[in-house]
Amino acid sequence: MINSILSMLGLGDASKTVVQERKHVRRNASRRFFIEVNGKIFPVKDWSEGGVLFEVSDIKNFSIGQKLTLIMGFGFEHDVIKINHTAKIVRAANDSIAASFEPVKNDTKRQFDRVLDGIVSENFIKSQVA
Repeated sequence: MINSILSMLGLGDASKTVVQERKHVRRNASRRFFIEVNGKIFPVKDWSEGGVLFEVSDIKNFSIGQKLTLIMGFGFEHDVIKINHTAKIVRAANDSIAASFEPVKNDTKRQFDRVLDGIVSENFIKSQVA
């Protein structure tokens, strides 16, 4: 029944599931994480090893295809890991900029690995306390 209704509305068939796989796991930016571009700090909505989505008050200063030099700061209880990297803007809408990271070099990959290790460690500690 639902399939025929969707078909009449031109919305396709509900029995066909569209699976969209990401190359990297997208992570919520609920942790202490900031991004700095040209000396300005912006709040981050989410990120992955492939890119970042951050909030801006005025998108006029950004354009699709623009390359950015970023400083990403990941705050942990006893440490802040900063990663310098470049990214290209792939989407700009309303108050958000999505940027895809340029290919990651080995030293930058090691820094991302440290961040991920820190996240896993903090999550493990929280799970043991709860």
